[in-house]
Amino acid sequence: MWYYLVKEIVRYHDKLVISHPRVSFDERAARIGNASILLSNMKIEDEGIYSCLVIYSLERVEADIILDVLVPPKIQVSSKEVSEEKEKTLICSVNGFYPGDITITWLRDGEVLQNSSLGKKQRNEDHTYGVTSMVNVTSGRELETVSCRVQHESLLEPLQEDFQLVYREETRRIPVIIGVCCAAALLVAAVGIGLFIWKRKPRKKGGFTLSDIDGPDKLIDGEVVTLSCTGDHWAKKTRVTWLEERAGGDPEIIQSHGGDPEEAERLLNTSYDMDTKHMGSQRWSSNLRFIFHVANHKGVTFICRFTSRKKKQEKRFHCNEVYGKNMCFINITVNHILTITRLLH
Repeated sequence: MWYYLVKEIVRYHDKLVISHPRVSFDERAARIGNASILLSNMKIEDEGIYSCLVIYSLERVEADIILDVLVPPKIQVSSKEVSEEKEKTLICSVNGFYPGDITITWLRDGEVLQNSSLGKKQRNEDHTYGVTSMVNVTSGRELETVSCRVQHESLLEPLQEDFQLVYREETRRIPVIIGVCCAAALLVAAVGIGLFIWKRKPRKKGGFTLSDIDGPDKLIDGEVVTLSCTGDHWAKKTRVTWLEERAGGDPEIIQSHGGDPEEAERLLNTSYDMDTKHMGSQRWSSNLRFIFHVANHKGVTFICRFTSRKKKQEKRFHCNEVYGKNMCFINITVNHILTITRLLH
């Protein structure tokens, strides 16, 4: 029988019973006097006292075996680059060892450095340990060899990593930094100039856009009406024309008489005032102002037309929903065909 920490793990008497998942027992060897057990996939938690009990006839023999688990450390040294005449902290990381007792020594060209420090040991998930050791060095001469030496009971001899310090002269880096900064500045300037040229470059014909005509939702007899139309990405030589289309007729170009619409009402009662502005960055805006009269404008369609480089676009505004002062009109549609208009006083 075998016990681990007083708990039975193997029993052999006519029949073999094993209660440990990683323990194996050779029955044939046991018959000739070898009652050894094999523990596979060794883990740190397997260490401890194992007891073997053999009962033969009237004799009883028992022995204890102490199992120690040893895991060797691994070394990693970082920050091997130092600046001339400047102090640098070197770090030696030692990880994955068990048990936790360990000695770390720093050497410089074979001589022990006394100013090293050892950090606090950390416990890993697999129950091994990790720790870091640090030492400050100041470069004095080139081709110096620095060593991190580790002593642990799992090692037959000390584990040591040797490396040469890599020197970096700050004065030599200044021209490089200046060069990089200059290159970056030139790149930014080039991008800015390219972006400016791209913005200044005329757009292709496919880029012309024209907004819908903006006007009032309800047209009231005798009120001043302003219709607005805006175009984007049009060249400087762009012509804006307003046209008037009546039912059954062809569109006619509207001629601006200028002046205030109220003054025009006193004169002809049919005047239009047009105002077209180039707003920069290939944007144009045009307004058509007039005094709305039901008798003259009901059912009229106004057209705003932009023309540039043989490219033409136009938008339409229909004067359908109109109102007279002190009156309202009710439009009733029957089966989408017949419209009856009733005047309410």
